[in-house]
Amino acid sequence: FFDEERASCDHMDLSDGIINEVQNVDSWEPGSFAQPVLFRKCNQSDVRALSKLYQLAFSSYGSPIGDENYIKNSIDSGVDYFCVEYMNAIVACVRIEYEKDAPNARLYDTVVLSQFRNEGIASALIFEASKYLKNNDVQFIYSVCRASSFAINKVFARLGFEYGGRLINNNLVNNKLVSMNVWSQKL
Repeated sequence: FFDEERASCDHMDLSDGIINEVQNVDSWEPGSFAQPVLFRKCNQSDVRALSKLYQLAFSSYGSPIGDENYIKNSIDSGVDYFCVEYMNAIVACVRIEYEKDAPNARLYDTVVLSQFRNEGIASALIFEASKYLKNNDVQFIYSVCRASSFAINKVFARLGFEYGGRLINNNLVNNKLVSMNVWSQKL
């Protein structure tokens, strides 16, 4: 780092505690989520809804994730958005970016509307996205998530992802640098 202060994480103890705790959680079972929702790949007709969803989740971000043109262009360039739809409204989403030279994919920018949190939707979303990717010949998936977020780290741990370390002060979220944990899984 050019700035020595950036090399240290303000929430190292909290983040370490989260990893220690989530490593001992029970595995997630698909049958534990029985809500009347639809899991699907998004298309261009979903751009406005995706934009609104991301705007609600992030007041600022390292990329213009809430911008309709950004989302439209990313879909055009091969990025998939895989969502949860409830009563014809998108309530959760994960972005999927494919590697060009390997059968790998990165899952990122997972978001769930606040009124749908703590119901298992994020776990079900990542599970269904993983199935979708496996059915499309992807062999390895990985993600980074906020090191200080118990909920999303728990999702990856419960789904059998392997913890791969921490990227200190790696992403700009809501105008603040945050550390990210790395998770991966062979499909």
